[in-house]
Amino acid sequence: MAEVKKKPTVNNTSLVDMWANIWQGDTLFRQVFIMGKADDNYYIVQFLNVLTGEPNVARVMHISQMLDWQFLPTKEIAEEVMADYRKHKTNRFSTALVPLTPEPD
Repeated sequence: MAEVKKKPTVNNTSLVDMWANIWQGDTLFRQVFIMGKADDNYYIVQFLNVLTGEPNVARVMHISQMLDWQFLPTKEIAEEVMADYRKHKTNRFSTALVPLTPEPD
């Protein structure tokens, strides 16, 4: 009798109540909250507005769509990452506003 190979099983329930960032290069594209688990492979994900942090749209997503996400265990850590990101972006843009010619004495 042939041996039946089983698919590896993963306990993904730990993703519920986690936060995640979706990056495109060094740009924060989306921030999400994992609201719940629909079944073994699908999760209910709340997308947040990157500028305001307000809830935007919720979707049911397959776990395979989350492979490149940066998962964060708590809201506090997610907010800290967002604050650091905004600070970095602000500093990067503010240096572009420095005048190219020196001011006269």
